Amino acid sequence: MKVRIVIIMAVFSALCMPAFSENPLMMPAPPPFSANHAAQALIIGPGDSMTAPKNITGKVILITNLPKDIQASEVELFVDSNSVGKANARPYKIELDCSTFSSGEHVIKAVAKSSSSEQVWSASTKVRIDSDSSPAAGPRDVTPAEPLKKSDTASFEPTNRPGIPMEPNATYTSDKHGFTIMYPQGWTVKDETSEMNGKKSSDDLWLVIGAPPVVVNIHCKQLAPGTSVQVFAKYNPYVQKWERRAVADSPAFVTTDGKPELGRVVHRVIFIKNGCSWMANCIDTSGGDSRKTAKLLEDMLETIHMTGPQVNITPVK
Repeated sequence: MKVRIVIIMAVFSALCMPAFSENPLMMPAPPPFSANHAAQALIIGPGDSMTAPKNITGKVILITNLPKDIQASEVELFVDSNSVGKANARPYKIELDCSTFSSGEHVIKAVAKSSSSEQVWSASTKVRIDSDSSPAAGPRDVTPAEPLKKSDTASFEPTNRPGIPMEPNATYTSDKHGFTIMYPQGWTVKDETSEMNGKKSSDDLWLVIGAPPVVVNIHCKQLAPGTSVQVFAKYNPYVQKWERRAVADSPAFVTTDGKPELGRVVHRVIFIKNGCSWMANCIDTSGGDSRKTAKLLEDMLETIHMTGPQVNITPVK
């Protein structure tokens, strides 16, 4: 009898979990990266990180985080002394195939150069590579990988069942807030800024997009000038246990909690872009394959396009 009561209380707690919470006690450790995503992200910079090595495997996107006062025409990435690719535009990212390197500890270094090819900055980080097919020593021939393209991502098969995710193919435009985002055809979009903020003055944006049993809500908040990802993580420590990835060409924090068999999975993504923190949740109560809704959420966030220099969030009168 006691066991049955404990199980019922656990299920009830999972179903009643709020859609988004900044309380670190309510944010469980994220699942292994390979469970939901095709590529991991590794941030290099703005300083050296030569303490405990980070574990990486499979396909990894290397993202260089330059200090704000550094102007670079090109960033070249090295594994040990071997060049693995170059990037000439922010966010300075390339894809690394760990299977081309021997298993064990390596040093990844980013070197920024000026237009005259002079080194203006560098940063290194230790990694521990777990290679699926380890060569005897050093890398095989490595061709610098191109950044991931939208066309390379898998799309969802159209379906007539309401609420099941499809490919983002309809566009919502907000002239007031200065941006556009794409979402699945047939879903509804509602700006709930006024309802969420009440009558108090606020710079928050709240957008709800979806068709139950899948709903996406987006919260955008302007940050103090110069706020970096590191600063955001310092003052919002709950994200420090989340996965670090690249979303919408920006460093991001990603996590998932809940289980399909319990009828509720919540995917959460936070990234810093255009002077704002973008916080997005996908609440999936379909009981189906939650990897599809995780993918859909990130596909939608990749389509965010600014129609002005920054999100024009105005105080609610």
